Amino acid sequence: MECEIRYRYHDLNVYSLSALTMKPESDIFSFVQISKNTSPNHVILSVVTSNITSCKRKNEPTMLNQIVWTHDRQESILLKIDPQEEYAYVFASSFVLSYNLFTKKVVQSFNNTFFDENVETFIPKAVDLTNELAIVIGYSSYQRFDIDLWKIYAIQLRPKMASLCPISNASDIIDRIIRMGKSEQTSKNRNYGMSVSINPSGRFTAFGSTLLNLVRIYEISDNKNCARGNVRFGTIRPNIGSNMEDMGFGRSGAWLDDKGTLAVLVYKSRNQTWSESEIYVFKNISTNTNIVDAQPTFILPNNQQTFAPLRKASFLSILAHANNLLILRNDHKYLYVPATEAGNLPTLIDSWKCHACIMRPKPCVSGSYKDAPGISPCTVCPSGLKKPGYHSSVHCQPCSSMSFCPRGASDEVNLNDFFSYNQTFSYPNSPIIDNYDDLLILNFLNID
Repeated sequence: MECEIRYRYHDLNVYSLSALTMKPESDIFSFVQISKNTSPNHVILSVVTSNITSCKRKNEPTMLNQIVWTHDRQESILLKIDPQEEYAYVFASSFVLSYNLFTKKVVQSFNNTFFDENVETFIPKAVDLTNELAIVIGYSSYQRFDIDLWKIYAIQLRPKMASLCPISNASDIIDRIIRMGKSEQTSKNRNYGMSVSINPSGRFTAFGSTLLNLVRIYEISDNKNCARGNVRFGTIRPNIGSNMEDMGFGRSGAWLDDKGTLAVLVYKSRNQTWSESEIYVFKNISTNTNIVDAQPTFILPNNQQTFAPLRKASFLSILAHANNLLILRNDHKYLYVPATEAGNLPTLIDSWKCHACIMRPKPCVSGSYKDAPGISPCTVCPSGLKKPGYHSSVHCQPCSSMSFCPRGASDEVNLNDFFSYNQTFSYPNSPIIDNYDDLLILNFLNID
């Protein structure tokens, strides 16, 4: 079911929102959002509630609003709810706060020096969190040299919010310097983006930067100590051609499981046959990973998962939940790619008219298999193996040693069924046709 929320206030600009889990057998859904009035310049935190049974009617949702900031304009405002759905956390250019979802009150509030007293301004660009820890990535201006510094902060959430240490100090200084023109410093510029994603166990954190076209994997043994020896990191950097420096690798990232499967959004696709953007999926990623000219395990879309019949579009962001992937597109559609059982792949889309488009599973085609659950395509059977029929299969069957069974075989052919022919006579030499060649030259060239 698709449901559309329309606001009564036309001067309300929504910066960020986060959905709450629906209760079993309930028709009520809720989400928390952070927005700003254009006049007056107030930042408003809202808990929005509606009923799915009234989606097709023009009923306005119930909104519990609270003004949380009344001062200067915000360059960026991020909102995130903890996994236990007890608190909502807001990270903005000028303030930071925590909001209790049960008491509906602001618990803590800080000014812009919360992250680092030595940093005058910090613009948060992305955040991810667990119940106890938040990781915030952004940049701060260094006006003396007209550059921006890439900053990453670990934030303690409980029992009280506190900035622990800048993780970025453990990285090489060259990777923290981001040179940007004034036009690129706006938070709404699609060619400029940062991302952060914490894996389900909270052990690894992936940071992406489209300007640097890389993703860094961090592991911190002690969140209160970000010295170089206490932070381990790996790097994923794609093969960038001369015309792909603005490919936007790392615009968004999401861990699909706790086994090192990482999805990375590439904003500008190398192959735009099916889409203007791509999703690179890497497996077995950890801080031991250092990949230059990285080749992903698979790419979405692909020849098995073309996203047809949807039109070509760019991807703005990706999210992961329970091994499933959600893709937000720039045509106001979002695509849900569910993890399917082994032997099946998510590929079918009912109609291009969908707003919430869900890919449905189908069995691997003849000559291919899939031995693990997930969102990946099927794998072609290697030589000497076969998979007949159009049904789910987690492995290929061995062929007889006396059979012809090439790669991707759906069946085998007994070699005894082939007759061997020996060519007794060789072909004669080609005739000499110099005269014909001369005739062609006379016809095509004007020779005096």
